[in-house]
Amino acid sequence: MFNRKKWEYHVINVNVDKNTSNPETASEKFKGALSSEFIKKEFPQKYNNNKKSIHPAGQLAKFLNKLGQEGWELSETFELDKMLMIVFRREFLEDDNKDKINI
Repeated sequence: MFNRKKWEYHVINVNVDKNTSNPETASEKFKGALSSEFIKKEFPQKYNNNKKSIHPAGQLAKFLNKLGQEGWELSETFELDKMLMIVFRREFLEDDNKDKINI
């Protein structure tokens, strides 16, 4: 009998909303019901140019490095509606029961 490799997969999604990159665009999306000043004040974590925050690329690199240390390999990415699906895989090991997902 053939001894084939077995794979396990881990999928995450990232919500992608390309139309709210600044408070003015977000205000337009709400047809002016919320002013850009109000949006900026109420959502400072999104619209504040805080230099202490980590750039999204740095955040993603940190996340990918963590998964890489656990043996996950980036396999594929694709968009599904407003979600970016990120698929990882790693070789399935028979004695590795810690991360099994029951479906």
